Amino acid sequence: MTSFIKRLYTESFSEHKEKKELRVFTRLGVMKVPNNLESPLILIATGIGILRFKGLIEEISESTIYVYYGCKDKNSILVHELNELVKKKMIDTLELAISQNVEYKKHVQDIIREHKEELYYIIKKKKGIVMVCTNFAAEKNIKEAFIDSFNGKESDPYKFFDEMKANKQYIKELWNIS
Repeated sequence: MTSFIKRLYTESFSEHKEKKELRVFTRLGVMKVPNNLESPLILIATGIGILRFKGLIEEISESTIYVYYGCKDKNSILVHELNELVKKKMIDTLELAISQNVEYKKHVQDIIREHKEELYYIIKKKKGIVMVCTNFAAEKNIKEAFIDSFNGKESDPYKFFDEMKANKQYIKELWNIS
């Protein structure tokens, strides 16, 4: 039992003398090391979603890894940790989208649009794999940014995006914000 769940259980049921049952439901994530490590990985995350990729990054070294990360604060401990992975040459490219306490706010979909030519080349020519770990709302914006980026390059950007999903070139793990 994690300390968070233990604290939650204790605080929620401390005034009750009888034992209560706390049910926790989990599901296996979809983020696994791809079979084809020769394909570049494009890892896109917001907030704590980057933690899902941290172990993946440390586990593999054969792939070229591009990280597109959106967070509120450039002084975040997570940004510091990502920069350390760049220094260790475990991440080839790190692009940050900072949304608070900066002159120009950016979101992760903005940096996808800024790097649309490079991303399209990686996906189309190098068979790059896009892995997204974020909330539902942000993923919708990320998907729209990719489709916008494919416009003019593909006769049907929506079909190209759907083919990416079918070919496991677009993998997502999402959560809900309440």
